[in-house]
Amino acid sequence: MLIDFGDEDTTAKQATQKKSAAPAHSSPDLFDDGGGLGTKSPSDPFSNQALNPDLSSGKSGDLLGLDSEEDEDAVNAAACRAYGRGIQARGVRAKEVADFRVVTKAAGEGELKVSVIGPGGMEMPVKVSDQGDGNYACNYRPGKPGVYKVNITYSGQHIPKSPFTVNVGSEAKPSRIRAYGPGLEGGQVGHPAEFVVETAGEDISGLGFSIEGPSQAKIECHDNG
Repeated sequence: MLIDFGDEDTTAKQATQKKSAAPAHSSPDLFDDGGGLGTKSPSDPFSNQALNPDLSSGKSGDLLGLDSEEDEDAVNAAACRAYGRGIQARGVRAKEVADFRVVTKAAGEGELKVSVIGPGGMEMPVKVSDQGDGNYACNYRPGKPGVYKVNITYSGQHIPKSPFTVNVGSEAKPSRIRAYGPGLEGGQVGHPAEFVVETAGEDISGLGFSIEGPSQAKIECHDNG
């Protein structure tokens, strides 16, 4: 079988003629010097560069959204956590220091803000100390009994469970309440740490428990009468 591809010389001549014939153009900005539109010609001051500055600045990828770098340090307030007696619903009494901690290590680089609003909308002074490595020690001193709101935000966003509602009890009096047991002296991971609290008939309306440490721990209480 024979396949005729035509005259090679004729095809070559047609290609040469087509190559050498410069297309008519009405605007110097669209001049094609053989390298294709958008290719800067050394002899042509009107190149496609003027129409598309991003092509010459190396930002063509940005124009297409290919080179957009995501911020690896994006702030995620949901990754913050707070714990301590000062943000628990019960357990704080008037004129006592109510302390708690905020951990922001996994939340990225951001700004921590803490505010405490007391009865009647009064804002309480709050002390916030940067302990390093994304850990902050905070405390406030409620002046009177009532409901307090503890607002904790990270870069303008509330962290989980914020604002915290704290019911502050009346000022504590000398008490006979005592606590004892191995759970107050040490413990082992994965095993209960037990201790006993004796109230000796005292008012326990303001009694509360909290555990501070590298991770959250569940507290279970049983009233033995």
